[in-house]
Amino acid sequence: MRLLHLADVHVGVETYGRPASQADLDALPDYFAPGDDRKRLPGPGLDKFDAMAGSSLERIFTNGEASVYRVLGGAPRAPAGIIGQDRSLRRLSEGERVAATVLDGKRMAEEIRAEVAKGVRALRERSSVAPGLAAVLVGDDPASAVYVRNKRLACDEAGMFSETFALPEETPQEELLSLIRQLNADARFHGILAQLPLPAHVSEREVILAIDPDKDVDGMHPLNGGRLLEGAPRFPPATPAGVQQMLVRSGNDPAGKRVAVLGRSNIVGKPLAAMLMQKAAGANATVTVCHTGTPDMGAVTRQADIVVAAVGRPRALTADMVADGAVVIDVGINRVEDSTRKSGYRLVGDADYAALAEKASAISPVPGGVGPMTIAMLLTNTLRAARFAAGEETA
Repeated sequence: MRLLHLADVHVGVETYGRPASQADLDALPDYFAPGDDRKRLPGPGLDKFDAMAGSSLERIFTNGEASVYRVLGGAPRAPAGIIGQDRSLRRLSEGERVAATVLDGKRMAEEIRAEVAKGVRALRERSSVAPGLAAVLVGDDPASAVYVRNKRLACDEAGMFSETFALPEETPQEELLSLIRQLNADARFHGILAQLPLPAHVSEREVILAIDPDKDVDGMHPLNGGRLLEGAPRFPPATPAGVQQMLVRSGNDPAGKRVAVLGRSNIVGKPLAAMLMQKAAGANATVTVCHTGTPDMGAVTRQADIVVAAVGRPRALTADMVADGAVVIDVGINRVEDSTRKSGYRLVGDADYAALAEKASAISPVPGGVGPMTIAMLLTNTLRAARFAAGEETA
């Protein structure tokens, strides 16, 4: 939680998907004090725009449902605590604790996908190269099938060519490796994704090693892992890259911060730690990795400014394990029983969201947090692979 000091400010509110109306502002009497300036805002999606002659509005809070703006130009500029939660705004007393800002991965991912689509159009205009992604799916795991389908839809939206190669569960390893060798040689595809997990009889390592490093847009090949550790990544793994972008784009740059990464997997924990420790933009953090051999994980996480939970256990990160005002990024996605749901289950993360939302300054939800960012960063890597193939990038 953050301890906030309130100064007199002029503010406005914007609701996503439609312009804010006077009724929206009038519905917030507890927030506005006499003399506060209420302004009707233009349509959604504007970060900064003219409010009236000689002034403008600056967005100072967003939670994926609404945004709060400060009027600039003549308005008091002293530090202020403004919070918008569930479209409800109110004036805060000095020292009052507030719920965490929700880090909306869907909204940030939309921004990244729009940037990718622009890059795809520009590449096609310059070189006639259309980025292509091949996804290999072995077996009928429902979660993997949904994930691959979402990636295909995202590729279509970005103007990329994509194709899914679905193989039966019992496909022999050599047959799978043969397909990957064919895709390596297929100029239509600049990126190859082997959806994990694979069936038990297939070696994930052998499959990863078989992918051409220049088409390894998931960043799993050891050569790309070495490039990452060296500080010159070609294809940073999509989920860690999504976490990094979430931090930077939400104003929680890890530079100079203490970061605790919970989990040491090859997919998230290890590469994320390597990325955040680099002397580079969006990094430069002091990183500690916690794992099953860490005797007192809470003693580490309570010292961290940013905590990333990627342990694969529901609600493993609890409120007593983080400091007031910490930023919590939840990478986990777990099914837990829920008899009130038609499916019989619901999705939760590796963090105890409800409790942490009352203590952290910002937290990513599950679903709707890191997941959409992962797909967006996969598209980013695929575009970069196409640029390499077109000779536009060489490093």
